[in-house]
Amino acid sequence: MTGSESNENVTVNGRTFTAPGPGVWEYEAVHMPRPISPWMAASIGEASAAGFAFSAKFCGALVSHLALGVVHGFAFSKIVPVGAPEGAKGPPPKLIFQLLTRLHPEIRRRIRRSVEVFEKKLWREELKRWDDEVKPRARARQAALQSLEPSTLDDAGLTAHLEACLQASRDMIYQHHEFTVTCGLPVGDYLAHAAEWTGLTMGELLQALRGATPVSRGVAAAELDALAAAVRESPDAQALLQSNLFAGEILDALKAQDGEVGRLARAWIDLVGCRSIGYDVYDQMNLELPGLLVRALRTTLEAGTGAAAVDTVATERIRSRVPEAHRDAFDALLAEARLIFRLRDERGVFSDGWSTGLLRRAVLAVGERLGAQGKLDDAELILDTTPEEALAMLRGGAGPGSAALRERRDFRLTTRLEDVPLSLGGTPSGPPPAEWLPAKGRRAAKAVDAFIGCVFGTPGHVAPAAAPSVGQALAGTPVSPGTVTGRICLVSGPSEFASIERGDILVTASTSPYFNVVLPMLGGIVTDRGGQLSHAAIVAREYGIPCIVDTRVATRTLKTGQRARLDGTTGSLTVLT
Repeated sequence: MTGSESNENVTVNGRTFTAPGPGVWEYEAVHMPRPISPWMAASIGEASAAGFAFSAKFCGALVSHLALGVVHGFAFSKIVPVGAPEGAKGPPPKLIFQLLTRLHPEIRRRIRRSVEVFEKKLWREELKRWDDEVKPRARARQAALQSLEPSTLDDAGLTAHLEACLQASRDMIYQHHEFTVTCGLPVGDYLAHAAEWTGLTMGELLQALRGATPVSRGVAAAELDALAAAVRESPDAQALLQSNLFAGEILDALKAQDGEVGRLARAWIDLVGCRSIGYDVYDQMNLELPGLLVRALRTTLEAGTGAAAVDTVATERIRSRVPEAHRDAFDALLAEARLIFRLRDERGVFSDGWSTGLLRRAVLAVGERLGAQGKLDDAELILDTTPEEALAMLRGGAGPGSAALRERRDFRLTTRLEDVPLSLGGTPSGPPPAEWLPAKGRRAAKAVDAFIGCVFGTPGHVAPAAAPSVGQALAGTPVSPGTVTGRICLVSGPSEFASIERGDILVTASTSPYFNVVLPMLGGIVTDRGGQLSHAAIVAREYGIPCIVDTRVATRTLKTGQRARLDGTTGSLTVLT
């Protein structure tokens, strides 16, 4: 059974995949293309659903929540519409749906709320709440957790710290999704209107948002730029950075430097060190990959970066295609989209991006402690325990044992994405057409549809293709224009970042916003999954890196070491050797 098929129950490698609940569930391959850990599985479903529900209700979206379930470590999701029965597998007939929009109390309330949100631009209130309350509180909380070194704690202290990190992870997942619809609604509204007025693609329209999300260059991009500038003025620091010392030794020596170099090195590493490069405790923290930090600093020193400038040429080109009667409205919509756009990545960078790294650090400390006690023969097997199992062992109880944990690890490392069913419980269907709604409810529906479509890309499945031969091209969705010729570097996850060389064309299933540490080194980006508002697409636009997404088959048909020409304007990658 392959990922091209959709069934109620699918057996893979002796394990049966059954829908995690009533209705139709889709494999969440854009954000989680690999199995997720029991640590994430214990938190992500309830927290993400609750956060999304808050955001949807605030904005008046006709979505109750985004349900997330985990089957054998793989994440499946479904969007639950307001008023839909639990096992619904698609929208009702048009007449029934239209009756619901007139009779169902919550649907009517949501439609009224969506009108109010647009009239009063209420997303501005949420952006202010994020800036003034939520983000500062999250930073302070996680900085306090980071200040504790878990390996120095006794068993009781380590237990308490692990529980605190686990609770922080749950809270930060909620916080991430608490703003999902809020940050997407004005962007989707701009896209829906501008596409109708201009006939341009979503990718072309999104060029006008370049420069609106500085954090997408990295949580500490400004600190990295400042450190590079200080190193540029210090011959001793330059010599150290280019030395043959191990990467960790270089970072330690930079932190120990007197003056600005030392101060800025400490500030940068303190900000990025404990942050995850992925979405899960399976993914390393930046400090576990010191070579990447050193190479990022070297690249910034040589090439420089700086914040992306607003693409005024692209903006004017788009605006020129808008009918004169709509240009004031276009300007207003674009201004709101630019205002809110940074929240798209900030909510991850300052929420679960940090808490995930801190949780990994605590979990690994528990693994080391249990290994020293003879309860694990490999400390990293702790990553494949459930939180309950790990806490029980830390408190002196029994655990599943190394052999059982090794079986879990082997399953997640050997099960391929294409072996996982793309849906469970039936065949996915899209939302009802916006035209079925009362006129005053259509604007929000079109905006939400445009935003979600740009995050997840084209629905459906492309069967595995043969590897393109020399001169053949692979097609994808064009995201960031420009062309580059370089070496293909196939990366399945952060653990393989060390193989990236400067100028490489990164080929991966999908990226997280925490891939930013390697972006200064890349010549281009190609992904299997994702749309125009996937993280790969956003960061590629901010860096001006040619990029195509949603190829579906790139990681299965390309090989590291091949040379290729990537055209981010036409959406093609041509194999040269």
